[in-house]
Amino acid sequence: MKLPVRRIIAWCIDWVCILGWVAVTAAAGIPLYANGLIHLNDTAQENIVGAAVIVVPIVVAAAVCESRSKPSTPGKRMMHLQVRTGSARPDFLRALARNSL
Repeated sequence: MKLPVRRIIAWCIDWVCILGWVAVTAAAGIPLYANGLIHLNDTAQENIVGAAVIVVPIVVAAAVCESRSKPSTPGKRMMHLQVRTGSARPDFLRALARNSL
């Protein structure tokens, strides 16, 4: 299988994992919001909470996955791909910057 196809498949697998995290947070957050236990007053607060609960954990998790001894996310690992900077794996801060972008 050609590299671009493997990368697209790896990306899709990673997105399935991300959607799993979104489902978990929704399963916990929707009942709390519906029962009045979470009060968000405006769109800015909703965006901040959404970023803190969904985006930040996903970016940090991807950075952790890409900075360990086998530098790859679950999708990349399944497709036998690794993240490299030159001949080495990226350190955590570089992987964090990469995933933040």
